[in-house]
Amino acid sequence: MQTFVGMPVMSFGAKKECERLLADFRAGNKIDPDPKQSAVAAAVPTTSKALIDRIPAKYNSQILHLALCLFYGALAGSVAQFTSSLTNGLIGSAIVGIVFGIAFKQLGLLAKEPLAKAGVLNFFMMAMMINMRISFAKITPMGLVERIFPIAFCIIIGAVGVVLFSVPLGRKLGVPSGMVLAFTMGSYAGYPLNYQVCMEVISVVAQNAEEAEYLKDHVLQKVIIGGIVSDSLASVIIAGVMVSML
Repeated sequence: MQTFVGMPVMSFGAKKECERLLADFRAGNKIDPDPKQSAVAAAVPTTSKALIDRIPAKYNSQILHLALCLFYGALAGSVAQFTSSLTNGLIGSAIVGIVFGIAFKQLGLLAKEPLAKAGVLNFFMMAMMINMRISFAKITPMGLVERIFPIAFCIIIGAVGVVLFSVPLGRKLGVPSGMVLAFTMGSYAGYPLNYQVCMEVISVVAQNAEEAEYLKDHVLQKVIIGGIVSDSLASVIIAGVMVSML
């Protein structure tokens, strides 16, 4: 039910930030997403390819990228069984998967956007959304009526509190209000909905592929990382404390 509140506000914030960035981009004021990395790349130019890019074209197929995702995912799930038990669920499969994804990408063992290259990104997005809503099939109409008002009240109060706290804090930290709304309310929507909303906004406001890639670097990545920090890390810690009070 959080998505009914989070998605519209997140979409508004993402659109506002995308329009602000595009206005600067079209005026020639392009912002570097990672100044340190660009400075290193400029100082030490390289033409070497990642290991995954050195594979001959006839073998570098959709099946290869899908197989690598499945293998690394299974590996992350196996490792997460130990990390989750050691940390009482704090470091679960989502966190281990993210760390593995970053590590294998930097090592050249995983391509950028591998699911898209495998041609199954949209299918997996649909599967994840369906899986996240299986609980709706277990609730009765009367159970929904009994819960909807207290749950809606808590969600709305929480959303108001997030906005009232995060927007002024974002101004103090130099983060535009649109960006703040995008990744704070993106945590209400959760993954993969925050990804899909951002991609839809980008597809609407961007006029070409270059603008779309620019917005992905500056908006999409921040929204996804913000959701990871809030949903996968902070919420687990807070929920653990709250459950112990019940």
